[in-house]
Amino acid sequence: MIGVVRPRGARLRALVLALGLLAIHPLARADAVADWNRTALASAVASGQHLEDGFQAMAIVHVAIFEVINFIHGGYAPRYVVKLPEPLTTSSEAAVAAAAHYVLTQLYPKQKSALDIALGRSLTAVPDGQQKTSGVITGRSLGANIYAIWARDQGPNAPGRETTDFGSVASGLAWHRIAAKLIDVRGIASIEGARIHALVAMAANDAYKEIALPGTRAPRSLPCASCAVGAAVLAILDSELGPAEAAQTGLAVARAADLVSESTSVSDAANVSSSARAQRVDYEKSFNADEELGRRIGMQTLTYYRADSSIEATHHPGR
Repeated sequence: MIGVVRPRGARLRALVLALGLLAIHPLARADAVADWNRTALASAVASGQHLEDGFQAMAIVHVAIFEVINFIHGGYAPRYVVKLPEPLTTSSEAAVAAAAHYVLTQLYPKQKSALDIALGRSLTAVPDGQQKTSGVITGRSLGANIYAIWARDQGPNAPGRETTDFGSVASGLAWHRIAAKLIDVRGIASIEGARIHALVAMAANDAYKEIALPGTRAPRSLPCASCAVGAAVLAILDSELGPAEAAQTGLAVARAADLVSESTSVSDAANVSSSARAQRVDYEKSFNADEELGRRIGMQTLTYYRADSSIEATHHPGR
């Protein structure tokens, strides 16, 4: 988990606990979006970076992946590139691989050799020809421009800036694995899966920054980053996949591993001191507030990438 406390709520708890089995149940379908989600997660974990940077890295990678697919196929209002009047005749698989590779090599230059191998593996699966060549050029160009815009707007971490680390990157980014599992179970098409991944990544990144980083909000003795991030992501999954789908899948996996356990409620703490009980009540209120904050962030994120052919982005890929 991200924090030192278990997320409140049955659905949040079940989905987080489901991580134990996700690692031993590989995705059944192979596609560029799923492949580069796994590559991005592996790169983030291998980097040993702060969790803050991991969330931000996943957000920019998935934004680039979706924007590139959307640029080629259309259908959704972009944020970082302009729409084309009609779909491109180019390989979206090659474009996704090239875009994700570019972004990840910028984020993790020390891992370039491994990322080059991953790119080669992805491109080997794409038939040779003009569509493949065009896809690589398109993906790299758009990936570079989207990364530049993101870096300008978000900015890298300033040297020496203090960061609150609520847990390891591997456990903190569990929601990306959960989202990938749910997308795979539903057999969702690449562009839809890419959109959901992008929404999840943006919501998780924004929720973590809002709740966990010094100076972003009023100080709190024990902020529940996992509560905020989990609630933000669950708002996305509920909206895009349906509340039953997200909850039932998480519960099924967790129960299969015999991992589900209930949190101790305030009423169960009969043997603790009154001051401890009062402190727990304060924590419960804090956790609930953090979950509500996360839910609001998730709902706000859902306003992005709507199907609306009349809206154009304000940024041009050539800028």
